[in-house]
Amino acid sequence: MTILITFAHPWKTEADIILLALIAADPDRASRIDFTPAYCEIQATCIVPTPSTIKSFTDVDQEGVRVSVKGGGAYDLWVTRNWKKASIVRAKTLGDSYNLYI
Repeated sequence: MTILITFAHPWKTEADIILLALIAADPDRASRIDFTPAYCEIQATCIVPTPSTIKSFTDVDQEGVRVSVKGGGAYDLWVTRNWKKASIVRAKTLGDSYNLYI
């Protein structure tokens, strides 16, 4: 979801445009754009098949484990930086990521 909010500063005659978006403040992105402090934090979890030996995030980052994410999204960025052993499978959309899981 992206919302554009325009407003006029009292000291300016033209309107400024602020982009309010659900976008992860990632170090690579921060090299090109500035971020405010976070206005929310989103808790994330993994969906695993039943039964599964995976009980925690540390169990996921293992050889032979495949992780499906929407490519380029916040979760992809986090997983890429933090998990080095699991295979990351990037899908075009969130729905495609789920379909890879099932």
